[in-house]
Amino acid sequence: MWASLIFRASDTVNILPWITDEELANARADLTDAQYRQEFECDFNASCDNTLIPIDLVYKARGKHIPESDYAFSPLVFGVDVARFGGDACVIQPRRGLAAFQMQRIVGIDNMSFASTLHRRICEERPDAVFIDAGRGEGVIDRLRQLGSPSAVIEVPFGGQALDHTVNGYANRRAEMWDRMRKWLQQGGAIPNDYELTKELVAPTYSYDGQSRLKLESKETIRDRVGFSPDRADALALTFAEPVVSAADRDIRERTGGFQMYAKDNLEL
Repeated sequence: MWASLIFRASDTVNILPWITDEELANARADLTDAQYRQEFECDFNASCDNTLIPIDLVYKARGKHIPESDYAFSPLVFGVDVARFGGDACVIQPRRGLAAFQMQRIVGIDNMSFASTLHRRICEERPDAVFIDAGRGEGVIDRLRQLGSPSAVIEVPFGGQALDHTVNGYANRRAEMWDRMRKWLQQGGAIPNDYELTKELVAPTYSYDGQSRLKLESKETIRDRVGFSPDRADALALTFAEPVVSAADRDIRERTGGFQMYAKDNLEL
């Protein structure tokens, strides 16, 4: 009889006697992101330094508390990643401003059943926008519209043209959303204390195309390389698909005639 155990530094710091916060800080300063992930996080798939989101940035956001007063008036946005393969999961990720909330992850559900589950949640919480991956979510999107979803349901083609597709922009929508998510983390974004989400956020590598546009490693390549599909992280990235104005602010601005200025200057991602 035998057992295999993994003790990651991030999960055991100041709990087990042989490592402290100070030692981890020194290690992060001395090692590259990939080296740190290998040596201290038991992540032996971390073989390159061109990861889009560095692990230190994720650690600062993981489990961070954002006061409700800091996000209460921000638009509520759902990012929805629909399962591609049998082992993948459908994910609903809600976010308000700097606060990303606990996601709902469902494995082994068909598109129609998932659409019904998502519709019920939309009716209860009334998000200002629901962004759904169009790659496998066509049936879910169609069903939500058939049911008369009270929120805007917006399909997002991951491989489609980025909003900023100019030179030095982005090769596709997925790269653009992920980079916006990276910038959100830099601005102080907070995520749940979820190791799996942490692992997925630091998984993708990046490169550039012939027009110097940012190009992100594909979901399928990540799955082949590290053995998992970043469905959690893609759902969070979807919440950055487009700027969103909350319904309450939109109504106020439209009634007062100030919506155009507001929409230009104060849209939240």
